[in-house]
Amino acid sequence: MGSRIFWGYAICMVFSMGTLYIFLSGAPLVAKSFGVESAIAVGALMGLVPGAFVLGSTFAGRYGKNYAPPVLMASGRILTLSGLSVGILLFYFAFIMWRPSSCPVPLSGWETA
Repeated sequence: MGSRIFWGYAICMVFSMGTLYIFLSGAPLVAKSFGVESAIAVGALMGLVPGAFVLGSTFAGRYGKNYAPPVLMASGRILTLSGLSVGILLFYFAFIMWRPSSCPVPLSGWETA
């Protein structure tokens, strides 16, 4: 508990999990304001985030023996920043239209009445 490295990792995980829960609680409201009416589409898009956490944990467990923890953490943060940057650029250049008919997951037409 007195290790500075431990507290660095712990604080990083606290912010990561806090961001995840903020996203999970606020994403449906934001999606509705952007015109995504389908609950299935919102659920599918929200499922990508926990799926990425599972994938990241799998890679960390598998390659954690081969690389130092700071290298793994820096790599994860760079990948996260890259993914967010691509999303922002796609939104900025209007390649993603926020409505179910152009949802990246082919769920349009599955809306419940």
